[in-house]
Amino acid sequence: MHDMSDDTRDLVCGAFMGLKCIYRAGYKYKKVAVMLMSLSTERARQGTLFEEASELASLFRINALRVVGAG
Repeated sequence: MHDMSDDTRDLVCGAFMGLKCIYRAGYKYKKVAVMLMSLSTERARQGTLFEEASELASLFRINALRVVGAG
């Protein structure tokens, strides 16, 4: 992933892209855990000049779903 994201769809897509790059048939893989560090709030996120309006709209939709889900 090139951009920061808290969108689950982006994170899952990035994880699958990484797996496709490193997976080799014939190896016995094991389950591991990943620890995320240096996380910041969405308000601390700096936009870019190249960000699409649809990406911003997607962020608003995701946040709306979180609010509804928490209520």
